[in-house]
Amino acid sequence: DGSWAGELSVPQVQRWWPHTHGEPQLYELTLHCAGRAGWPAEQPVGRVGFRSLRVDRAGGGFQWVINDVPVFVRGACWTPQDSLRLHAEPAQTTALLQRLRAAGLNMLRVGGTMAYESEAFLDACDAQGILLWQELMFASMDYPGDDPQFLAEVEAEVRQQARAWQGRPALAVVCGNSEVEQQAAMWGAPRADWQPPLFHLQVPAWLAEVLPGVPYWPSSAHGGALPFQPSEGTTSYYGVGAYRRPVDDARHSRLRLATECLAFANVPDDAALARLRDLNEGRELRVHSALWKARSPRDLGAGWDFDDVRDHYIEHLYGERADTLRSHDPARHLMLSRAAVAELMRQCFDQWRAADAGCGGALVWFLRDLRAGAGWGVLDDTTAPKSAFHGLASAWRPRHLGLVDEGLNGVVVHLVNERPEPVDGELQLTWLQAGATPVAEARQAVSLPARGQVAWPVQALQDSFIDSTWAYRFGPPVADVLWARWTAADGTLLGERLMFLPGSPLLLRRELGLQAEARVLDDGSRELSLQSSAAARAVHLLAEGWRADAEYFDLAPGAVRRVVVRPVAAARAPAWRVMVQAINGLQPVLVRGGA
Repeated sequence: DGSWAGELSVPQVQRWWPHTHGEPQLYELTLHCAGRAGWPAEQPVGRVGFRSLRVDRAGGGFQWVINDVPVFVRGACWTPQDSLRLHAEPAQTTALLQRLRAAGLNMLRVGGTMAYESEAFLDACDAQGILLWQELMFASMDYPGDDPQFLAEVEAEVRQQARAWQGRPALAVVCGNSEVEQQAAMWGAPRADWQPPLFHLQVPAWLAEVLPGVPYWPSSAHGGALPFQPSEGTTSYYGVGAYRRPVDDARHSRLRLATECLAFANVPDDAALARLRDLNEGRELRVHSALWKARSPRDLGAGWDFDDVRDHYIEHLYGERADTLRSHDPARHLMLSRAAVAELMRQCFDQWRAADAGCGGALVWFLRDLRAGAGWGVLDDTTAPKSAFHGLASAWRPRHLGLVDEGLNGVVVHLVNERPEPVDGELQLTWLQAGATPVAEARQAVSLPARGQVAWPVQALQDSFIDSTWAYRFGPPVADVLWARWTAADGTLLGERLMFLPGSPLLLRRELGLQAEARVLDDGSRELSLQSSAAARAVHLLAEGWRADAEYFDLAPGAVRRVVVRPVAAARAPAWRVMVQAINGLQPVLVRGGA
C-alpha cells in the first residue's frame, strides 16, 4: 500500500521510568529521507521512550512490572480541567501534572465516565513519568453488542483512539469500560451476562492490531468470584469509605488493585467555601443547610451521602459526635472533617504499601472537583489542594515510612525505597507519654538497596515488652504516641510518622506549646518554622489569602517542621496575618514575623 516498515535497534539506551522509580527518559525522533522527491529531508516525528512493561497476575494479583521492577502505582481518577470545554491549554495541563509529580502521584486513570484527553495531556504524562490507565468511553451500561451498525461505530472509535496512543511509554493499560461488569452483577443479572463479548472478544482483537504489546483489561472492576472482589484482579474499593468498614479493612480485604477508592465529601479550604456564599444570598453556607447537602455527592437513590460517610469516620477517629458539631460548633466540624480524610488517606496507603500487603496500587476517586463545594475531588474546582491531597502526598513519597497496627503482633514499621540509588541511614523509635515525655526509645541501622523495602515489628527493636497498641491491657497504656523517624546517613529526614495509640487521651484539647515563626523569602513567600512542646495532631493554617505547601501533618515534640506559605494570587501578596492550629490544641496560635 506504499507504506514502509522497519526495525530500529538502539544500543545502551536509557530507559523510560515512572518518575518515582527513575527518570522518564525521552528521545527526539527524526525521520531522515534521501532521494525521495517532494519529501522533506528531515521530518520530526515526536518523542519516544524505551521501557518494558507487563502486568503480573500471579495468584490473582495485579501489579505492573516495568523494566523488570514491580511498581506500586498510586494516583487518582482524572477529571477534565475545564468541565465546559473538556480540554485545557497545554501549559495548564503541564503545570498541573508537575504538581502531581511533586506529590508522588505516578498514575492517572482516564475513566470511561469522562472524555478522551488531548495529545498535550498524553505528552505531559510521558514527560512527567506519570503512568496512564486509559479506558474507552463506555460505562455502567448494557451496550447493544449484536447491532452491526453500533459495532462498526465502536470499531472506528477504538481504532482511531488507539492510533493516538501508539508509542506512548506512559500508557500502562487500555481498559474496555468503567464498571460494566460490576453494574451487571450488583443489579442481579445472571453471571452469563456479566462479561459481554464486545469487551471480551471484539475490542481486544481490534486493539491487538493497533497497540500490540499494550496490556488490555476488560473492565475497571474485574476478576474473582465477583467483579468487585478486592482480593483478586481490580476493583472499585469502598470498604473504607461508602461501606463504613473499619480502617484496617484496607488490609484485611487483601486489596490487589483499586481502580478507584476512598471517596469522601472532601471539604475544601475557606477560600473555596467563600465562593459558595453566592448560593446562599451572600451568607455563609453551613454544613447542615439544604444547599450544602444538595451539593454533597451521593450514589443515585441512596438514603445517605458522602458527608454522612465522612462524619462516620470523624466519630470513629476522634470520638466526637459529628451531628452535635454540625449544629453547635460548625468551625470544629469543618476542621475535623478536613483532618479525618487526610488521616484516612495516610492510614490506608500505609497499609497498602506494606511489604506483605500484596497490593499493586490504588487510585483515589477523584482528582478535581467540577464545581465549588465538598465534592469527591482531592483538589478543589480551581485545583487548589484539599486536606485529602496533603494526606496523600505524605503517603506517596518514593522513600516512604509507614506504621501499621497488626493487632497482637504489635506495630510494624515499613520502609520503602523506590529510587534507583541505595540508601543508608537509621530508624529511630520513641514512645511518648502525655504526648511529650519519652518513656522508651529504640534505634536500628538501616541499609535499603535500590528499589527495596523492609519491615520490622517494633517489638523486635526493643529489649523488653512494651504493649504499644494497648492490646493486652495489663494496666493503663504505657504510651500515648509512637514517633518513628527514618534519617539518611547525613541526617536528612527521609520519612516520619506519629501514631496516636489506642487509649490515648490526646484526642482531648489541651495546651500544646505550639509555636510558629515566619521569615520572608526572596520571591515574597514565607517559610514557617513550627515547633510544639507536645505531640500536635493534624497541624494546619488559618491564613486568608495564603496557602501552605503542606498541611494536616502531625508534629512531634521538640521537632522543627518547615513549611513554605505562598500567596494564593501571585500578582499581589495579601496582608500577613496567619495562625497555626492543631485539632488537639486549645486554640490557634499567631505566627510571629513574616510581615
